[in-house]
Amino acid sequence: MALPKVAPRVSLAWIQADLLSIRESLRVRGGKFFGRPIGLGAVIIFCAYFYVYRAAGNLKARVEKDYNAAQATTKYSEDYKNLKARLDGLLTRLPMTEDPGNWLLQAVRKSLREEGIVPLSTSAAKETVTESYRFISIDVDCQASYQQIGSWISRLERGAELLFIQTMRMTKDNDPIGVNTVKVTITTLAVKRK
Repeated sequence: MALPKVAPRVSLAWIQADLLSIRESLRVRGGKFFGRPIGLGAVIIFCAYFYVYRAAGNLKARVEKDYNAAQATTKYSEDYKNLKARLDGLLTRLPMTEDPGNWLLQAVRKSLREEGIVPLSTSAAKETVTESYRFISIDVDCQASYQQIGSWISRLERGAELLFIQTMRMTKDNDPIGVNTVKVTITTLAVKRK
């Protein structure tokens, strides 16, 4: 059942007629007669605004805030999981021992042995402390061919332990032919003791 369409002029005429009727009723009966219904109407409007409309608006705002927080959490949770997995992977490569200097020395000696390189000298471990980590370094002097040195550095940096070359200086030796002297500073990091 469709509602009849009302022309704008007709509805304006109805509004004018209603306003005239209200004005006439107020003039005939007086303001005291309509005081109680107007006051009761104002109280109902006030209660409806504060207890229905405003409460619903506050609830809507709270739900929107929770929804936006949940969206942000969802957005960044995947990034957090990926970064945490990477960090956990790196932490497994750090020395989890009371003496990381000795651990570093043993890891370097093992890699030298696997490449068939005999070190000329190794220094004692040096430690540099930052806010959260300790950098442990040792200096290694050795003689080897280019191929052995390249293979050894590759083994150090791609191995299971987190080791990296901090500095390296290589000089070509005249005797024996094909042998180079290398001075390398190898570093790892360990979690700072509490």
